[in-house]
Amino acid sequence: MKIFINNDLVNIEILSISTLKDVLKKIENNIPQSHLITKIQLNDKELDSNWGDTSDKIFLLDDDSLTIDSKDGYLIGKETLSSTKPLFEAILKDFQVAADKFRIEDDKKANVHFAQSLQNLHHYFEIISEGFKLMSKDLASLKLKNGTFSQFSEEFSEKQTEIMEIQKSRDWIHLADFIEYEIIPLLEEMKNIG
Repeated sequence: MKIFINNDLVNIEILSISTLKDVLKKIENNIPQSHLITKIQLNDKELDSNWGDTSDKIFLLDDDSLTIDSKDGYLIGKETLSSTKPLFEAILKDFQVAADKFRIEDDKKANVHFAQSLQNLHHYFEIISEGFKLMSKDLASLKLKNGTFSQFSEEFSEKQTEIMEIQKSRDWIHLADFIEYEIIPLLEEMKNIG
């Protein structure tokens, strides 16, 4: 079997018939500890991203060719954070649109848009959290303009409680103002993470 790691042919002894899982265990000894496997090709065909779930069901033979790409986790984390900037800008615009909808449209449509904005923000937080994990950094202690990410999270959580109270009172203009003048400025502290 021919095995290439980052375009270099490597000599790894394997059994005539092995599972991808068994071969990957041996390959891990040939890549730096900080590296993560980013792509696997078997006989020039790229495997789906769920290869980790099926690696014990994929059998490799002597005449197969396996190509592995790996990359330093820190670099992957930095790339992840850099790639989130357009997403974050879109989220800020979504919150502004939600505020505008509370002022001029049906509150049901505005609430749906606002809920979607909050979901997108949650997804963004998950992405940056993963980016920081890949970089072996603690997101909670990240320094922001007015404190740490942990303090930001606490303040944002308090603001969400206030939002729920405003929604209960059905004061949509107040909610629009709160989003525009409290939530958006708070979120802008996150602007330079990537």
